[in-house]
Amino acid sequence: MFGLITVGVIVIVSLIIAWNTAMIKINTKHTYTLGIILCLFLVIVETFRDGTINPDFDLYLQYIIYPNSYKGDAEASFFKISEYTYLFGGNYLTVFFIYAILGISIKLYAIYRFSINIIYSICVWMSFSFILHDLIQIRAAVAAALLLLMIPFVVQKKYWCAVSVWIIAIAFHNSALIFGFLFLLKKDTIRPWIWIGMYSLIFIINIVNYPIFSLIFKIIALFPSSLADRIGRSDPNVLNELPRMTMYSRYVLIPAIFCLFALCYRKKLISISPYSLVCLKSCFIGLYFYGIGLPIVSERVFELLSVPYILLVPTSLFWFNKNSMIKGKVVITLFCLFMAWNLLFKQEVFS
Repeated sequence: MFGLITVGVIVIVSLIIAWNTAMIKINTKHTYTLGIILCLFLVIVETFRDGTINPDFDLYLQYIIYPNSYKGDAEASFFKISEYTYLFGGNYLTVFFIYAILGISIKLYAIYRFSINIIYSICVWMSFSFILHDLIQIRAAVAAALLLLMIPFVVQKKYWCAVSVWIIAIAFHNSALIFGFLFLLKKDTIRPWIWIGMYSLIFIINIVNYPIFSLIFKIIALFPSSLADRIGRSDPNVLNELPRMTMYSRYVLIPAIFCLFALCYRKKLISISPYSLVCLKSCFIGLYFYGIGLPIVSERVFELLSVPYILLVPTSLFWFNKNSMIKGKVVITLFCLFMAWNLLFKQEVFS
């Protein structure tokens, strides 16, 4: 029912509304009401999205209808939800509805609680994670939402809460295991040349196609066998001969440019939001994973770790000394348009 045109309209309308209302203060009661309306609308769009343009739709149907044939191909939580859904008389739409409620409501709650500008965080979400996760990778959508909750808990040193959220995220998508790096990051400082240097190194490795997969698979071998099997056991020698995902493609280059600019305003970031530096570091680590070029895994981890752009990108409203608001709006609008264009028309996630 809801397809590419619907999503494109949502992105454009959200940007137009944000441009004209970004700094208008809304009564808390009205914010709750609008949030509930938006949540219900997005849940309906996700639940009844057009399956013919979703590359994962048929696979999810197979998982739901023939679970015994696919156990091990997805997390146990997915099959449990499907099992209980059918037990109580539901169908595949009920499963999509449950994942929609979880992913969308958690993201909206995180945006409301932790974003410095709710409306522009919603724009960033609509132009990237909503298209990619909520409409397609529904298991990853819940894990991504939980990452937005986990970051503030880590920054606030509420480690028991952070660990609890982390475990739940792993249950919904095993790739969330990577979220553990958050506990190792410094929360209030960043050394730009370390992050730029690492990005430059991986960029060069990517460009010259340096053979690094043997080392990568030795690291993967240290993981539990069940997780290592999910990542894959491809021949590293074969992978080393294949061209890698390019670090200069629009899909990854736009986020990289934003991160590099954000580093220039690192002193302002921490004063704008206490979570911004951790969000920036998460996005950088996502870029590093993409540059490694491990088939499927690198792209999926990059996409998950890029969800903090939802909180990070709106900080650009306060980066500049002169005409800060207008310049910030331009930065956010360009980011959203490029990301949505890449996903809808270049990466062809709806194909």
